[in-house]
Amino acid sequence: MVYEHALNIVPAVIQESLEKAGITVDDIDKLLIHQANTKMVEAILKRMFDQYGLDYAPEKHYADDHSHGLETVLSPLANAL
Repeated sequence: MVYEHALNIVPAVIQESLEKAGITVDDIDKLLIHQANTKMVEAILKRMFDQYGLDYAPEKHYADDHSHGLETVLSPLANAL
C-alpha cells in the first residue's frame, strides 16, 4: 500500500514542483530522492519519466544505498556545500 501510494504521489509532486519552477525533467542534471529502497526509487523515477513521455534515464539519479545506507542522498549535497 505504501509502495503504490509512493508510485502515485511522488512522481506527481515532482512534476508539479518542476512546473511551478518553470522547468522540465530535461533541465535537471541529477535527481536526489531520499529512499532506502533502490527499486522504489527506480519505479518512482520511471513513472515520472513516463509522465513526460521520456525513457527512464538512470544516469539522472544518484543512488548508492547498497554501500552507505540512507545517508547516501545527502552525501553529494554535503560535499557540494
